Amino acid sequence: MNYFEDKKMKNWMFGVCASMALCISSRAIGQTIQPNSSRENYNAAWVGSENGTSILQTGFSDFSDTVIGAVGLFRPRASYSIQYGNNLPSIRGEREDSYVQKVLLGFGLRFAERFSLSYSPSYTWYSAAQMEDQISHQASLSAGWQTGQFGLGLTQSYTATSEPLVETGAQTYQESWGTTLSAGTAISDTASADVFISQQIRNTDAFADVTTWSGFGWLRKRYSESLTLSVGAGGGYSSIDPGSDLLSRQLKAGLGWTPGERLHIDVELGVDYSKLMGSEVGDVANPIYGLNFQYRFAEVTSFSLGARRSVTTSYFSNQYNESARYNFSVSQRLLGRLNLNLGVSLSDNDYISKSMATANGRSDQQTTYSAQLSTPIWTKFFAAVSYQHVENDSSLARYALSSDSYGFSISWQY
Repeated sequence: MNYFEDKKMKNWMFGVCASMALCISSRAIGQTIQPNSSRENYNAAWVGSENGTSILQTGFSDFSDTVIGAVGLFRPRASYSIQYGNNLPSIRGEREDSYVQKVLLGFGLRFAERFSLSYSPSYTWYSAAQMEDQISHQASLSAGWQTGQFGLGLTQSYTATSEPLVETGAQTYQESWGTTLSAGTAISDTASADVFISQQIRNTDAFADVTTWSGFGWLRKRYSESLTLSVGAGGGYSSIDPGSDLLSRQLKAGLGWTPGERLHIDVELGVDYSKLMGSEVGDVANPIYGLNFQYRFAEVTSFSLGARRSVTTSYFSNQYNESARYNFSVSQRLLGRLNLNLGVSLSDNDYISKSMATANGRSDQQTTYSAQLSTPIWTKFFAAVSYQHVENDSSLARYALSSDSYGFSISWQY
């Protein structure tokens, strides 16, 4: 049994065991409430790329789970997608053209607004011989508890994937575990405080393994029903094997403004102080920011604008990544049944080495264009056609690429 076959078997066994464990854990939660979603769910630009940027399209991998009153609801689902992509990075880092098929089965469960559980195994196979077929897993559990003015939340997630990534220039196997514990309390009628601590683990087959412990706290002041200001501080420590560990501290200020039902704006500004342990260079101050702007023209038309600058760990030893990402998307319903989504994303990524010799390091500029047209075809069935173009200009030739993918998806959810 080779390395990848051994990994697949372990992942399948772990996925089944994780799903059973999550089900058992959910029964022991007791009287809890579902914690609020993170603001990062509003806009893709707010989501970091700690697990890499896949060149292939996502398809129907995300489903919504609906709660009706206080009863539990079980939501089985399935999807099939086929797409053709050119210049895909293979296991050896060479470029391949391939048809890619993916079958996904899964379920989502929410109960009495107290916890949610999701598990989705999938199988992906490639027509190109140099691309590795993969069994993938996505599992998550969210739970919460609240009494009086105090609330507590817990999230646990697991993913195992093997995707052609821009960052590594190769098809990269990785497993990720995430655990976050959050708490919040009201200080007065208009002020509140919240804090979270988390552990994030990312293991790969050929690159640096990373374990990150982090924590952050916020003080928030609500000045009106539509305006909230906040200040926060926190930090993190990343153990990197092999390579130098990364220490990071942050200060932030934020603004949330919702002047009406159609407009929502989130802004964050701050500074990150990062240091690779063992480096002769001290802390490096990096400006960080986030913008999430959403506006709905009408019931059938909306657009969003996002920006994010952050400091993250790299897949490579003795480096970290300074990234700035911007995206714009438009959603339009056509003829009452068709949904059109158009998007463009731009990102700049600088890989900072232990010696901070940025002039000789790697720098990437990535542009992604995407389009998807979807429609319901029968009760509980949906279909979509999509196109995506990824262009990555890199100072190191082996990471430069230009790839197009065309896809068709069909999904079902009970």
